[in-house]
Amino acid sequence: MGCADEAIQALRSARESLQKLPIPPTDVPTFLYDCERLVLSAYPAISASCFQVYNCAIPFSPTQCLLHQCYISQTPNTVKLRSGMEKTWSPNTVSIEAHARRVQAVAYSPNGQRIVSCSEDATIKLWDARTGAQLHVLEGHAARVCCVAFSPTGKELLSSSDDLTVKLWDATTGKCLETWTRHTHDVRSVAWSPDGKYAASGSYDRQVILWPVASPQTATVFTDHQAEVDQVIFAPDGDLLSAGHDKTSKMWSMTSKRCIRTLVHPARVMSVAVSKNNQIVACGCDDNNIVLWSKATGEQLRTLRHHRHWVWSVDFSPDDQILASGSWDHDLCLWDVASGSHLQTLLGHADQVLSVRFSPDGTHIVTGECGNSVRIWECNGMALQQQRPKESRRLFGSLTGDRRIWQPSTGTSTTTSDHHTATVRALSCSPDGSLIATAAWDGTVRIWDAATGTRLKVLTGQRQLITSVAWSRTGKFLVSTGDSDHVAIVWEVRAGKRAKTFQGHTGSVWVALFTDDEQRVVSCSDDGTIRLWTIEGGKSGSTADSEVLYQGSGPVYTMAMSSGSRWILSGTLDFIQPELPQTGGFSVAPSRRPTRVAGLVRGAWEETYGYPTLRLHDIAGHVLWLENHGSTVASLAFSHDCTRALSGSQDGRIFLYDLTALISLNNTASTTSQAGPANVIIHDFDVGDGKPVEHVSFSEDERAIVSDASYTHLERPLWPMHADRFTSPSSGHTYFLLDGWLWRAVPQLRRICWVPPAFRHFRDGATAWRGNMDTCADIVVFGTIHGKLVTLDLSGC
Repeated sequence: MGCADEAIQALRSARESLQKLPIPPTDVPTFLYDCERLVLSAYPAISASCFQVYNCAIPFSPTQCLLHQCYISQTPNTVKLRSGMEKTWSPNTVSIEAHARRVQAVAYSPNGQRIVSCSEDATIKLWDARTGAQLHVLEGHAARVCCVAFSPTGKELLSSSDDLTVKLWDATTGKCLETWTRHTHDVRSVAWSPDGKYAASGSYDRQVILWPVASPQTATVFTDHQAEVDQVIFAPDGDLLSAGHDKTSKMWSMTSKRCIRTLVHPARVMSVAVSKNNQIVACGCDDNNIVLWSKATGEQLRTLRHHRHWVWSVDFSPDDQILASGSWDHDLCLWDVASGSHLQTLLGHADQVLSVRFSPDGTHIVTGECGNSVRIWECNGMALQQQRPKESRRLFGSLTGDRRIWQPSTGTSTTTSDHHTATVRALSCSPDGSLIATAAWDGTVRIWDAATGTRLKVLTGQRQLITSVAWSRTGKFLVSTGDSDHVAIVWEVRAGKRAKTFQGHTGSVWVALFTDDEQRVVSCSDDGTIRLWTIEGGKSGSTADSEVLYQGSGPVYTMAMSSGSRWILSGTLDFIQPELPQTGGFSVAPSRRPTRVAGLVRGAWEETYGYPTLRLHDIAGHVLWLENHGSTVASLAFSHDCTRALSGSQDGRIFLYDLTALISLNNTASTTSQAGPANVIIHDFDVGDGKPVEHVSFSEDERAIVSDASYTHLERPLWPMHADRFTSPSSGHTYFLLDGWLWRAVPQLRRICWVPPAFRHFRDGATAWRGNMDTCADIVVFGTIHGKLVTLDLSGC
């Protein structure tokens, strides 16, 4: 269309003008607000095609909004949401999947029209503050960019990085103007003086440096801190303040260039802000509290308590009435500055909130999170109160109790227990497609009706993160695996009760799979083992029920089992460089050299370094073959006849392996052939969007590779040997999601609709926090980072 930006501004202006007129009450302002939010929520889709108003925007709009109620009946041949709908608009107006790694800092331009973000991916990006559209990408740092700030004029940017530098940029062209080097450790923060003549930087080298912008070579170094410095900021009167790990916030006079005050805390100070009237200093600490101080006297005014983890960022509203705080507990909190009372917690972040900033007019807040996203929040309650008096309490009221159901991408909560209270880590459709199983960080497994989206059962008994769920061949049983409890639990699905608990692993259990006869379970774990368990007989919880099939030097993150349960593929992260397998005199050398990488499973704070390795085992656990991977193995699959195997990696690549010479096709013959190193032929595919390939499989006719973000046709020589038994290509529909767009691959490639971020899984970041996706016939389901199961019925599309 090309005019979506203008439409947003026109709708907003019309609504605001109408509200000022002395006319009788009308629904028109509400309708205009719905239209504005509709365009914002589906901006990428509507910008690409006006038809997405009907294909995407209206179907995904809140069910109680006037626009949805008026037009949903006019969208008969579009996607239908069977579960995961929202009732009202959330305060999170825009969600941007901004970076490839965590967002370290965000800031508004002085005129409020642009937002800047920086990230662990070493980039700086500029965004349109109304729509979230990307404007520029600034590249030049060699490591994580920790902080970024606009100059008072908005014409320049400052950035700091783990590459030990501070850079000055042209905010219009994106050109790097200067690079300043003086720090000897990570530079965590930068700030501009109110007049723009000075810049300041704070570093893990314990130094704060004051840089004259016109002559940075004459910088002044402050060495008053006794530990790392996390943030620096200038007060409106020009004083410079810092946040330090030595449990202090220090203040320097720019006139005397001396430290004039030290604010002592009981914990490390992670963030600092000064009110616009120059009277109050707010310090966020790693004891989960915020301390308010008098800037003039250094007197402690009050302590704000509500967060459940470190407070990473604080910022005052332009009128100094509200303080916003972002925390490691995933929450964005709003506080009344005068009383110190907690006003509201805006829920919806998928990960830790590292940066919080008010817009210059105070109507919005921008946040950056570990989940790689930038979010824009509406915090001007007046407009909504005038339009929707019944909803203002929902938006700005206080939460009751600790139980939180995250609904949209957003700031609302509900007391219903249908959805999970935390990220949905795993989900799976039953073999007959009638049921869906979801598992989450809240320690529950939930069973859903696939056709209606109705929750049928809640299975409890595990702690915190449940890492996987898998169905037995008939769908009678379900097995779930646990992170902190180190167990695998078999459930009788119809009865909704536990059939067996397998204990014996000494680390997180990542995957468990049933054998075809439903009598045994194979599991893999952080402890480096693959175990075989017997369901019938034995005591629940007894290690006597298990047999160790394989013991490696590092965690086994993923597995696949062949048809007939004869072969196992495993993906490991070996701590010791893998050696050539030896089995009865047979050896096959890997074709690639081992590569040591960081396996991001739980998060950057728990990086595990090792050698990604793929292994083929027989059901007794013997290693028949191994291959080195250049990135952590994320997914695995066999063809039905076992002559081909697939692996998907964290770096977005898919590998196809010809195992014909390794595996006998005769069910009673010897399991291996006595050939040499060239037996396993590897084909490499760069597909999708370069993000982790969490699901990979062969298509129904085994003539294509299907992943969560791609559909790749195979040339005939690459087909599994028995693919010829299919007389025609697959007739069933196959779906995948690429760059937010849902595609149907069969019978012909067709773009169906754009799925808003709040309604789909997140494919970046650590494995444990991503959410998940599955398909069955014309049903596509997403487990979201907010705890929802979103069920899409595409049969009418």
